Amino acid sequence: MKVTKLVLGPWLGHGSLWGLAHLALYSSLTFLSLASHATAMLTNPGAVPSDAQPLPAEAAALEEQGGWRKRRFCSRCKAFKPARAHHDSVTGRCVVKLDHFCPWVNNAVGVFNHKFFLLFVLYTFLQCTYSLLLVLSRFVLCAHAADALGCSSLGVLTALVMLEAILFGLFTLCMLCDQCAVLTTNETKIDRLKGERHAAPTVVNEIFGEASSRGRLCTYATWLLPLRVKFPGEVKREVLGFVVPPRGSGFDPKRIIDLGVCGDEMERGEAGGQRGEEGAELQ
Repeated sequence: MKVTKLVLGPWLGHGSLWGLAHLALYSSLTFLSLASHATAMLTNPGAVPSDAQPLPAEAAALEEQGGWRKRRFCSRCKAFKPARAHHDSVTGRCVVKLDHFCPWVNNAVGVFNHKFFLLFVLYTFLQCTYSLLLVLSRFVLCAHAADALGCSSLGVLTALVMLEAILFGLFTLCMLCDQCAVLTTNETKIDRLKGERHAAPTVVNEIFGEASSRGRLCTYATWLLPLRVKFPGEVKREVLGFVVPPRGSGFDPKRIIDLGVCGDEMERGEAGGQRGEEGAELQ
């Protein structure tokens, strides 16, 4: 908010039409940046549950190769590791489509919060660029008319704001350029480093989720807002690469080929397991 205090207020004033327009735009970028940061930090990045099992279509093939505990077992998580998951040493969990651990958001960046990480970087870059343009415009105008309104407020603090905008702007721009490959190929940074290639669904973008049924404009608007990433049921199973049996239901792991529990059903399975445990305690 240093820009509004040091530049917008003394220059355009908060009561003028231009001042209010610039204030609204800058505040909107700030809000979207903070909201994206909070969502990226608090959203489960796609951690693989400890009781995850292979997809029904994959389970039979893995059984022929000796079972998933020989072919798809994470020795550190002690659990099933889907084909598109990688172990994150910071969080100690396997994460589907793990890109990296980001100290900015204090969370791993995976399939469910990659969108929020990108939006956070994007809006931070736009905020820095907008701040830099405002400060430079003020400096140029004051250089031609030193007695113009607001020129007396320009000083060391304004120069520091400009330096901060340049540094963070360049940093976030580099991060956006680095993430362009993820948007175009649906392959994470770890996939590219390991040379792994995975078939990606063509009906959705794995970063932003399914398209809106209301048209392309609503789709892009949804992608640019820090809203929860959604996938159609079958596509979600394909992206995650695992299923979770409902707890407390007497589930036999050998019946995984006939099962098909994933995505939103995971939560219902956990809730059912908790109710079953509570009922056993009452008895």
